[in-house]
Amino acid sequence: MKKSIIAILTFLFLASCAQQVSQKGKVVYLDELDRQKTLKEDQRNENAKIVEEYKKKQVILTQIEVEDKAEQKKLIKKQKDIAMKSAQLEKEIEEKIGFKSAEIIKENENVKELLAMDLSAEDLERRLVEESDLSPEDIKEVVETYKLQKMIASTQSEEELTKILQEKTELKDDEIKRIVAIKKQVLEKEKELRYETIKKIHDRLVRNRQLNIDRVFCAAASKLDELVLTPVFYPFDVHVIEKDASTRLFNDFDLIASELTKYPDMMLQLEGSCDYKGSNKYNKALGDRRWSGVLPLLTSLGYAQNYIRGISKGEECPVPKLESDDDEKWRARNRRTDFIWVLKN
Repeated sequence: MKKSIIAILTFLFLASCAQQVSQKGKVVYLDELDRQKTLKEDQRNENAKIVEEYKKKQVILTQIEVEDKAEQKKLIKKQKDIAMKSAQLEKEIEEKIGFKSAEIIKENENVKELLAMDLSAEDLERRLVEESDLSPEDIKEVVETYKLQKMIASTQSEEELTKILQEKTELKDDEIKRIVAIKKQVLEKEKELRYETIKKIHDRLVRNRQLNIDRVFCAAASKLDELVLTPVFYPFDVHVIEKDASTRLFNDFDLIASELTKYPDMMLQLEGSCDYKGSNKYNKALGDRRWSGVLPLLTSLGYAQNYIRGISKGEECPVPKLESDDDEKWRARNRRTDFIWVLKN
């Protein structure tokens, strides 16, 4: 009797299992996984088509990369030409109004290094006091010349520049006219370069969308993006944009504002990044503050907020470390807000 009950229970269990298997579909045995599956003709054709399309896309991507690099080289060469013209302007100013300052700088390597850091006038003065052997009179001379050069560099109109030179210097009228003329040439070339670059960016974006080449999350800002709007950099654990950086952003954007109306399908993506110090969660929030802190500056210039979006990359997408980078320099290059042009969805 006991054996009969066991037999009945076993039968019911196996029947239940068979029913479950039949509900899920055909049973696959392990030895079948080792067998070579024969594809049907339509499956083989579909696979061949996918492989062929992939190969074509790889050829196109390689060709695009070569063309993009060639375009970048041309535009960067133009940028260098503009930099040479700007250097001519700086030399003119140095000869006319900053000769004494130039002599002081020439004799002090650490002062040269500080000037190359693009500090605010206040930070420059503080660090000269702390880190140089200059006298208070020499520090004042260097800082005043530095401030004047900053003012001249940030000036966008001939009238404003003329007024600054008349009020802040003892230059003669013909010397002022020469500096103003050089500055005008620099601005015209900068505007021309940015217009050309924006067109190149737009053409690329349209092309990439047609080819279904999406920009990945950690893709670095391109040289073209940086030619249009200079990235904003921050001191450690800071998200407030400094005065000089905001002035540069105002000036850069002012050069391109009217041109952007030609590209209503293009918008600006702000990307906040951080160095690796601190937790991932903290840096994600800091990256958000870095891009969102720039937003009011752009909207105050009349750029509609629906043409701007932002993301935080936190510490997740560091820029490549250069051979010349020590740890601090590398981290400083990661504390930034980038301005990336994208197409509207």
